[in-house]
Amino acid sequence: MVTTESGSSTQKRKTSRLAATVYMMMRFRYPTWLWVVVLLAWAAGPASSEAVGTAAQAPEPGEKLFYSDDPEYIVEPGIVGRVAFKRGQRVRVYFYHFSLMGTEQRFVAELREQGPGILRYKAATVVSRQILPAGRQLTEDWYRARWSERYLHGHTRLVDAALPHRHLCTGLIELFFEHDGEIVLYVGTDEQEAARDGQARRAEYDRITRAAEITVDPAADRALIDRWGTHCPVIPGDYGLDYELAIRFVNPTQRRVRYHLMLHPRGGPATGFLLLDGKPIALPILQTFRPYRFYTFELKPGRERVIRLWTQTAGGSSAILNLEAWKGKIDPIYTEVDPEQWKRPPD
Repeated sequence: MVTTESGSSTQKRKTSRLAATVYMMMRFRYPTWLWVVVLLAWAAGPASSEAVGTAAQAPEPGEKLFYSDDPEYIVEPGIVGRVAFKRGQRVRVYFYHFSLMGTEQRFVAELREQGPGILRYKAATVVSRQILPAGRQLTEDWYRARWSERYLHGHTRLVDAALPHRHLCTGLIELFFEHDGEIVLYVGTDEQEAARDGQARRAEYDRITRAAEITVDPAADRALIDRWGTHCPVIPGDYGLDYELAIRFVNPTQRRVRYHLMLHPRGGPATGFLLLDGKPIALPILQTFRPYRFYTFELKPGRERVIRLWTQTAGGSSAILNLEAWKGKIDPIYTEVDPEQWKRPPD
């Protein structure tokens, strides 16, 4: 029968041996070079003949994006979303709910944990009558939000906001916690489930970031770079998903080339907020099928450039939103849309 020592018992035995060796060397006044040899041997670890047991590594908990949009239009108080998470898991919650309850209620996102521990999180919430501007504001607020860290020993409200009648409440929460737990979203009361729309829009996805490196075809006068709103198979519009794009442009010609970055709404009015090489850009409200130029640059002969973009699909915007590269001289066209004229619920 072979017995394997644990790592802790081996370390204790090793430390005891070192202490005995140091005592003998001090007693008999060994030379300095021998001290160095002994200390180096101790730091090198156990001899190869020693069998040291190692604990199995637990699998990574991964990440989860939860989408809460059912009911989109709330007609009675109650729970509008739940998401369970594992210890150490990266969790993000995106919520989008419009009140038709007639009176003001409290919108709450509450963390219910299974043990005390350290919570690291950030959150952003927008309450507004204007749907498209609220979505753009949320993306900007999320970019500017800062991480917080606190010790929890009971249920904690991460969001607690007044939600008036005919107002939208939309927001993002992201967290890491030391125990398993659950986030419960409710309006007014958590003692009942709110009536659902029946569209099954409480979805989970196992990715929070879409990172991609894309090379633009240098021969194309108009090139499609990406189609925002199409990458989460279970979350319509990719809401809550981060886009982190590295876009590579190359000019193999002997003349300067002017590039324009365009956003082209394909499914309805859209807006947004993005970072281009770290510079914030707030987009106007764009009409369907009207491309909008948001950045122009020139590329010298034989040169290349990588542009880095970060954004999210702004809540209220209708997917799909094409990101395109156009070359040459253009006359950009866009028309702002009155947000009160789009996607208004019935009275």
